[in-house]
Amino acid sequence: RPSAEAGLGVGAAQVRADPAARLEQAVDRYARAWSDIGLMRAENLPVLDSQQQALREAGHALDEIRPGALRDLRAALAYEPATQRAMTELQGRERAAQLVAGIKHEERVNREPELYAARLVKMCHRLEAKHERLSGWEQAEARGKVAAELKSIAGALKRDPQLESVMRAQAKTLGITPDSWLGRVLQAPTMERAIGQSIGRDHERGRGLDMSM
Repeated sequence: RPSAEAGLGVGAAQVRADPAARLEQAVDRYARAWSDIGLMRAENLPVLDSQQQALREAGHALDEIRPGALRDLRAALAYEPATQRAMTELQGRERAAQLVAGIKHEERVNREPELYAARLVKMCHRLEAKHERLSGWEQAEARGKVAAELKSIAGALKRDPQLESVMRAQAKTLGITPDSWLGRVLQAPTMERAIGQSIGRDHERGRGLDMSM
């Protein structure tokens, strides 16, 4: 199997001496393992145990070089289109460089309230959409889990006055409407009221009942 250094086109001595090169090497290793699994799934083939192990080991190696890097890379892949495109459309050093950029962006997201507010909106929109897709009694358990995630976000938001203030101030820019779930959470005067906000169709049904009384 070609070495990670060969995959990136850099020498082993350079990788050992340069922390940035070591991070790129680890990211490239993870990306290649991730892509191998993606190819199997695209062909509707079972993922091999060895491939799962390779991905786990690559993730551990990534965290050894930069603690938290795997978490940040996964978040970037979930929420940042540029990182998603890099993983699926690029190769070699270009891919590794873009993925490293995604990891560094996640560090800023975790550090800067304005960026974290925008990320939180993306997370909420995704969870709300998932909640809406889970209709019917047979999906009640899954729908409840999504609702629990949103309630957890509501509680965390109410415990962070700085973040809540940023989201209130930038609500229009962030696309938070007053009648949306997140808008109602921000308007709620207490954590209990925030956590109790209904979601999606549940909210619409509640409004319909109120209007019929």
